[in-house]
Parts: sequence; C-alpha cells; structure tokens
Amino acid sequence: ASEAKVLLADEPTGNLDSENGEIVIDLLKRLAREENRCIIVVTHDLGIATQADVVYRMKDGQIAKEG
Repeated sequence: ASEAKVLLADEPTGNLDSENGEIVIDLLKRLAREENRCIIVVTHDLGIATQADVVYRMKDGQIAKEG
C-alpha cells in the first residue's frame, strides 16, 4: 500500500498461528529481497530473529549487535 523504503514491524507474528506467521515472515523477506526494502522487526521469537541479516539484542536497557 505504501512505497516506503523502511517498514517497522513490532511482533508481526505475535497473535498468529505458526502457518500464518510463516506467511507473514515470508512476505517481509520477499519485500526486503525483491523490492529492496529495509524491514525492522521487533520480536521475542528467536526463530524469526535467526532469519534476519542483522540482529540486535536488548539486555538490561542496552542494545548490542549479535555476532
């Protein structure tokens, strides 16, 4: 719906079943890859985080980049 180059997604699969959650993540990955979008996802789901190109973790109010 938008031509924005940056998309912010806060827990985009939080209330979805696993099948629909996978559909949403696949869509976000496709937007990043095929339409050159920057997708920033906030999640507690490590399975989603492992699919990211870059991961930042927050601990004790501090943000650190993962290896």
